[in-house]
Amino acid sequence: MPRTNLDRYAAPPIDWLLAAILERMTVLKISQKDLSEAAHVSYDVMRKYFTRSPWSWPDDVRNNVCRKLGLRPMRGVYGMPEE
Repeated sequence: MPRTNLDRYAAPPIDWLLAAILERMTVLKISQKDLSEAAHVSYDVMRKYFTRSPWSWPDDVRNNVCRKLGLRPMRGVYGMPEE
């Protein structure tokens, strides 16, 4: 397919884990400071983590944050289709 000038306006795919984290933070009224304490990192480090996808965070930080928010992060294929 030929390239067009509209390619530069294409949005990147949605990071659903980050979306879920931000939604739970809003609903539960939990701040980044609360999450930094739960993840055992400084507030400044947590702020830097929020500029990237949670999948690129260290595993223990991501798991502690998700546990605090009641989320269970999963990757991969979860089932086979019925034959």
